[in-house]
Amino acid sequence: MLPHIPPVRAANTGTLQSMTTLLYGGGAHSVLANDFAKMLADGTLLDENEPFDALVERCASIEVRANS
Repeated sequence: MLPHIPPVRAANTGTLQSMTTLLYGGGAHSVLANDFAKMLADGTLLDENEPFDALVERCASIEVRANS
């Protein structure tokens, strides 16, 4: 198990890289997609909203950059 390191300290010491995971596979994807759809339906998200798959692609790109 990784020790808890505050995000700012982790970013400054370089240990954030080993902990950066934005996306999870398996059933987590469908759970997140359903939750995202509920937030859209409820009006929880205030700005213009991108499709869930586009959001996931953006997060995947961020994850790759964070871990390189």
